[in-house]
Amino acid sequence: MKPIAKLTCCLALWLPMLAASACETGQTSRVLDGKARCVAAAKPTPPAPAVRIPLLRGLATTTAVSGPKGDEEQVATIVSADAERIALSVDFRSPGKVGIVSRTRQMRRADLASSNRLNHVFQTGDADSFPGSTMSRLSSASLAALKRDGQIPLVVGTVADRGKAGQDLLGLVPAGRKYFRGVLTRVPNAPATLTVRVNGKPAALPIVRGKGRFSVGADSIELELDVLDDAANPMVLRMRQDRAQGQTVRIDYPSPKPQASVLETALATSCRAELNGIYFDFGQATLLPASKPALDAAAQLMRAKPGWTLRIEGHTDSIGNAAANQFLSQQRADAVRSALITQYTLPAARMTASGFGASHPVASNATLEGRAANRRVELARTCP
Repeated sequence: MKPIAKLTCCLALWLPMLAASACETGQTSRVLDGKARCVAAAKPTPPAPAVRIPLLRGLATTTAVSGPKGDEEQVATIVSADAERIALSVDFRSPGKVGIVSRTRQMRRADLASSNRLNHVFQTGDADSFPGSTMSRLSSASLAALKRDGQIPLVVGTVADRGKAGQDLLGLVPAGRKYFRGVLTRVPNAPATLTVRVNGKPAALPIVRGKGRFSVGADSIELELDVLDDAANPMVLRMRQDRAQGQTVRIDYPSPKPQASVLETALATSCRAELNGIYFDFGQATLLPASKPALDAAAQLMRAKPGWTLRIEGHTDSIGNAAANQFLSQQRADAVRSALITQYTLPAARMTASGFGASHPVASNATLEGRAANRRVELARTCP
């Protein structure tokens, strides 16, 4: 290469750098039309805010297992929380059972902080607390050690071969609880998030996955857990034990902004809003007690907007035949309307009820979380 060519080459390489050094703060150099120019620097994308699930009274968690007749569910609601302990009320809903089976469980704050025992089944005759253990969540110390060391010793109170006849996949068992011991090892390259519907909106919750084989005597189980990566509330969001798997599909909790205000904003702008936090018995139109906060919010909205008339819409997932789904969705819409009329003395003329079955999905029916999103009640108003 000739000297002049070398000089031209070098100048071409250095000119953008020289221009960059002359750019003002907040600007960067770009070559436009063959010339180096100062332009506004692209702002870095801020990291997504951390999702926190507060451990407080009113937190309701829905866990589902896929079954041939539909998604078997349980709803665990924190009914009290103080400095010493929290108390859960768990409603089991599954096909082939009449009504709802409810159980209670208390957990000490000290165990939530440091226990390495996970007791996640209920059986007849259980006490309402098992000091030294947690349920449906690891302790803060166990999560920290799993992240730091890559493994933790764990004791799991459960039964072998979940899913046999007479055993509920979600943890209600007639008898036979044993305490299995083993090591939970963090799974490398596991998914970093799990999508869960939080207060009516899909949220990618950060998770830590652990897996291990646990045994007692001649019995052994393989366990895999997806744990919410939050030291303040390391909830088990997905649990696979041998052939059975349960996954958290909905989390509802009292937010700083009242739900009535959220409903009012949505109905004022888009004329439609999901009535988040409505729970029914499996395949039925029986409202569960955990639905009260959502009904309270709807009643508060109706009183705040006396000129509004609303249509209450019921929706289902696609499991089952279309006619049965349409009938169930209509019954559920009717049940919400009836509750608002009888329990809150709202005028019947201000509300109608319609069922749409599975004809208006908002998510894929191929997944547990998608079907959970499709099983919903919405409010709609006629906008001018």
